[in-house]
Amino acid sequence: MAMDERDACLYLSRYIIAHLTDYYSLLLAVSRDNAWEPWLLYMLRAVEETATWTTAEIGAIRRLAADTTAYISINSRRSTSENW
Repeated sequence: MAMDERDACLYLSRYIIAHLTDYYSLLLAVSRDNAWEPWLLYMLRAVEETATWTTAEIGAIRRLAADTTAYISINSRRSTSENW
C-alpha cells in the first residue's frame, strides 16, 4: 500500500521553513562544493527537532483526549443522576 501525505509522521517543512537561509546555503554548497556532511547534519537536526516536537504534540493530544473522556464520563453520570 502506498503512503501519501496523510500518513506522514514527521513534517520536516516546519523546521526547514524556520531555517530557510541555512537550507538554501547548505543545499547550494552540496551542488557547488560537494559539501554533503553539513547538509546531512542539517537534515539530521531537522529530523531530531521535528521528532521531539511531534512527540510532545502527541503527548499533549493524548492528555487532552484522556481529560475530555474523563470530563464527559463524570458529567454524563451527573446528568443522568439529575434526571432521575
